[in-house]
Amino acid sequence: MNMARQASLVWLKALLSPERVLGWSLQDWDRVVRLARQHRLLARLACVIDRAGLVDAVPPEARRHLRGAQQLSLARTRAMLWAIERLPVMIDNPSIPLVLLKGAAYVAQGLPIAEGRLPSDLDILVPKQKLPEMRFRLAHAGWSEPALNAHDLRYYLEWSHELPPMQHARHAVELDVHHNILPPRAGRMPDMALLFDRLMPSRWPHWQVLSPADQYLHSAAHLFFDSEPRDRVRDLVDMDGLF
Repeated sequence: MNMARQASLVWLKALLSPERVLGWSLQDWDRVVRLARQHRLLARLACVIDRAGLVDAVPPEARRHLRGAQQLSLARTRAMLWAIERLPVMIDNPSIPLVLLKGAAYVAQGLPIAEGRLPSDLDILVPKQKLPEMRFRLAHAGWSEPALNAHDLRYYLEWSHELPPMQHARHAVELDVHHNILPPRAGRMPDMALLFDRLMPSRWPHWQVLSPADQYLHSAAHLFFDSEPRDRVRDLVDMDGLF
């Protein structure tokens, strides 16, 4: 990592030691707000500062951005929770295991890294053999897939680790139904039976979460397989929190 890139990430240390913000100038705050928003961590930083009781020490110019980011995070999280509460009723089949992934799972466990997230989708996991029934029941409940040509639809159904993203007229979040944590094209698909055997209950009926170790592995897989690591600073923060 070059020196300029390294310097641009120094502000991340405030996520672990929020008292560092006490020495920041307005110029520092201008840079941090821009970078934190770019990496989808501004609301997370705001929550850390809030929990430490240091919000009043933040200059008003920066405090407005922190509060705004927190409000946006709360609004998006409420939308996700609304979908989580209603999905089991929509599916109406208790024999289908329902597993929350990533941010939704962190919220379901009350983990500190759940604070300040900006969810735009709800990631869930079901056994692969249940996908056809799950797809049918979701469509019957009003969840629709995007219009895809035959090539793209075949990609999702045969080569991807998830169904096409689904949307509902009454829900603000996109629904991503996974059957694995890695796509077949990755060449290293894990045996999901091992993960399902270690599922843990969440604070919500009908929903489970992966074991702590499997959540960590999923976060790592998301970091290295879904996009360029340099663009996944938030995933590194999640992994640190999970660890």
